[in-house]
Amino acid sequence: MTAPHPTARSRRRPVRGLRPLLATAVITGTLVATPAAAVGPSVTLPAAPQTDASPAPAPQDGFRVLPYLMEPTADSMDLVWFSETDQPGTVQVSGPGLGGGKGKGNDAGRYTSDPQYRPLLEYTDKELDQSITGLVKGSWLKADSNYRHRVSITGLKPGKTYRYTVIQGGQTRSASFETAPKANSWDEIRIIAFSDSETEPYGRVEHREWELSPVNGYTEDSLPRPGEGSAWDRIFGHTTRYGQFTLRYPLSQDTAMRENMKHIEAADPDLMMIAGDLSQGSGYQPAWDEFWRYFAGEHGTLASTTPLLTALGNWET
Repeated sequence: MTAPHPTARSRRRPVRGLRPLLATAVITGTLVATPAAAVGPSVTLPAAPQTDASPAPAPQDGFRVLPYLMEPTADSMDLVWFSETDQPGTVQVSGPGLGGGKGKGNDAGRYTSDPQYRPLLEYTDKELDQSITGLVKGSWLKADSNYRHRVSITGLKPGKTYRYTVIQGGQTRSASFETAPKANSWDEIRIIAFSDSETEPYGRVEHREWELSPVNGYTEDSLPRPGEGSAWDRIFGHTTRYGQFTLRYPLSQDTAMRENMKHIEAADPDLMMIAGDLSQGSGYQPAWDEFWRYFAGEHGTLASTTPLLTALGNWET
């Protein structure tokens, strides 16, 4: 597999507006851990046809990353999304204190975004030419054009629910959010804290190793894991870790991430706190594309209703 994570980025001119097209697009339990390591020679991955070129798709109007929530307070919320063209988007927010109230005009809760091109998010030549065993070359790439939209929604009331609609290049997304309670409120909040999602396109097919620490591996009551030649080994494979035989997880990173997100969403959190290592490489744009597919994309939209609070990990530095 060729999987460079280069940080030096080539520069391309921003893509300007295209004609309108309607594009398709707890801490209250133990989460399923996302395994973490590289694939070794013992894994058998499904075959996939390879092509000679992997051009990124042409930019289209609409969303590149769906709207997601950040910077939550008792009286404000930031709404962020990405597009592939420079068309401004519009936001309409409704709820307590917005529109129709005393001293509020008809434009209260209405915003227009100012798209900002982000050249550092362009794919490098190596990313465009990357091959991943088991995947059709370039099938994970999006258009090589990123405009960030950020709108600060203000004038809100603590502990209230608001509904918003974002229109971007002919596409419409609607969702709702709840503001934080007052600082002196006795209302409880639920925070889901996790880390090391470490997303990347290779995670769609990679089964990472089921690591056993050589220092404090088994506890006194631990049952031994299946060994070499076992049914587990034959089906899911193994590798070598710390110089010893190590089984692989039965789930791919992609399957594990989707299951994790189902459990997180079912817990109905007020806030998601991710303590670092969001993606597998800070300068590797396909890894960030994959991250947003789970949080504000085709695999899930929890970040559209639940604010994100993130920290830097070693993969982000």
